[in-house]
Amino acid sequence: PAVVCPSTPNNLTTAISLPSTKTPIRLTGTKSISFIPSQTLRYMQTKAPVIIESQGATPVVWQIRKGVWAGATICSSLQNEQWFVGGSGALTSKSILSIVNSGFSESAVEIEVYTSTGALEPKQVAISPNSTKSISLDTLAPGEDSLAISVKTKSGRVSAFLFDERKKGLRSLGADYVAAVSAPKKVLTIPAISTNESAAGRIFSEP
Repeated sequence: PAVVCPSTPNNLTTAISLPSTKTPIRLTGTKSISFIPSQTLRYMQTKAPVIIESQGATPVVWQIRKGVWAGATICSSLQNEQWFVGGSGALTSKSILSIVNSGFSESAVEIEVYTSTGALEPKQVAISPNSTKSISLDTLAPGEDSLAISVKTKSGRVSAFLFDERKKGLRSLGADYVAAVSAPKKVLTIPAISTNESAAGRIFSEP
């Protein structure tokens, strides 16, 4: 199936790495439903989310605030449920939950937010056809620093992304996307470098 790349927040530059110059793409928020060839291996995205017929490859989104930081995420296929552990509703946070409806009928999702003291009341959100809705985390959980968020699709073609930026006054301290998982787990597996001594020796000894 097609994958969805997130929208570009204000004052950022976004580039999408594609597998081919013939990769079919289309923008949300327009009347056109046709895919056109990208004509480039690095597509410079403007504001709206991009839908890509990835044909087995996984496009990567690079977002940059010039001279400050750079972050990346992969474009997402449609999901029935996505969980994010990260983001904040505190004063130093500018975290944004973006929900993209890539279909041509209205979609509905249920957002559940968990704080250090427990779950908040679930929030029902409707997203217009072929559009995106951005929600600041400080409106979902004001003042809460550590969050886990569940986005459950009730209807429609939905992909969600969590963009986490931290600031001090007007100065950006850094940002990145929080990776989503399809279900909550108590065990997290992090791939490691091979335990083969000869392989490890080559990795660490070469400049």
